[in-house]
Amino acid sequence: MKQGKWKSNTKVSREELAAELEALAAQIRQERFEFQEMEFSFYPGAALEKRLSMKDGRLQLDVCISIRAASTLQDSGSKASGPFRGSVPFSRKKLKKPLAAAWKALKRDLEGGGAVEPGMVHEFSSLMERYGRAADDAWLEEWKRCEDLALECVKAAEAGDRQKALELAREVDALTKQCHKRFK
Repeated sequence: MKQGKWKSNTKVSREELAAELEALAAQIRQERFEFQEMEFSFYPGAALEKRLSMKDGRLQLDVCISIRAASTLQDSGSKASGPFRGSVPFSRKKLKKPLAAAWKALKRDLEGGGAVEPGMVHEFSSLMERYGRAADDAWLEEWKRCEDLALECVKAAEAGDRQKALELAREVDALTKQCHKRFK
C-alpha cells in the first residue's frame, strides 16, 4: 500500500454503520487498529476525539482517531515457524528497530535513575509480544527466555527496584548478544 493520504466518505445503512462501529470499538479496546494491511498502535498521547454538534436542526457526530502505523501486515501465505503457526502476522524487520529503540529508552530511564514511563512499558511489552509471534523455531527458546527476562526487568522497574531491574537488563543484553552471535 502506498503511504500518504487516504479518505473515504460512504453512505451506509444503520446496520452497516452499527457493525463497523462495534468492530472499531473492539479494536480500540485491544489498543490496535488494522486498516489497508497496516496495523496501528495506540501509543501514549494518541489522539481520540469525539465531537457532537447541532446546526440548523441537523445533528453531526465526528470521531477522530489519530495514531501511528506500527507495522505492515504481511499478505503472503508463507508459513511461520514458532508458536503462532499459519501466515506470518508481522514483519520482524518492521518491528526490530522500534523494539530496540523502546528497549534502549527503558534502559536509559533506568540508568538515569528516573521513573519508567508507563506508556513506554506498554509499547515495549506490545512490541515484544508481536515480535515473538514470528520467532523462528531455531531461536524460539532463547527468545522466550529473553522476553521473560525483559518483562521481569520492566516489572522490577515499575515496582521501584532499580538495582534488580538494571541487573536483569544486563542479563537481557548478554543473552541478546549471545543469541545474535549464534543465529544471525
